[in-house]
Amino acid sequence: MFEKVSQQELLKLVIDRLDELQIAYFVTGSWSSSLLGEPRSTHDLDLVVQLHQTHVPFFVESFSQERFYLSAAAVADALQNRSMFNLLDLYSGDKVDFWLWTETAWDQAGLGQREQTEVLGPIISVATGEDTTLAKLR
Repeated sequence: MFEKVSQQELLKLVIDRLDELQIAYFVTGSWSSSLLGEPRSTHDLDLVVQLHQTHVPFFVESFSQERFYLSAAAVADALQNRSMFNLLDLYSGDKVDFWLWTETAWDQAGLGQREQTEVLGPIISVATGEDTTLAKLR
C-alpha cells in the first residue's frame, strides 16, 4: 500500500522519473509562481515536457497503475495534437498536468530560459517569472 504524499513529494517523484528518462521539462503554473515569490494555491502541478513518441512506453510504465492513473491513449492523443494530458495520484487525489513542448517560439524560449532552483533537495527546472506571468495572459 502506498502512503499519501505531499505535493512537494509528488513533484519530486515526477521529476525523478523525467530525469531518469532524460525528458526535458520545466515547472510552470502556481508552483513556478510560488517558487519565484508570488504564492498561488491550486491543487495540481503543471509541467511543460519535451516528450517524444519513443518516450511514451517508458514514461507510462514508470508510473505504477496501483498508485497512478495515466492513460496511454491520452498521452498518444496529446502527442498527436501537441496538447496536454494528466497524471492522477490515486492516493492523494493530486493531479499533474503535462503540457507538451511545441515548436512555437514561446515554448522554445521557455525551455531555453528556464531557471534552476532547489526544492526539497533536488535541483529542478522552473519557468522564469516573466514566462509564468505571460502564460496567464495567453
